[in-house]
Amino acid sequence: MVDAEGQEVWRWSNERIFAQVLGQETLGPGREDMVYTEAYAGPLEPGGYKVTGILIASDRTISASITITIR
Repeated sequence: MVDAEGQEVWRWSNERIFAQVLGQETLGPGREDMVYTEAYAGPLEPGGYKVTGILIASDRTISASITITIR
């Protein structure tokens, strides 16, 4: 997550260690969505933030972003 100035505020993967795990997920009829959730518990100042999710696959990287406003 980055703030309105582009400064990183939080990264889910920071200070985590990952094992290489190979797996497969198939999307299509009957299973067109995959939902991953996470909660950020730290304080946030009022303002705009860009939240980005990134999925790294063997043949491509897929990402999506949303801008949120904290009031």
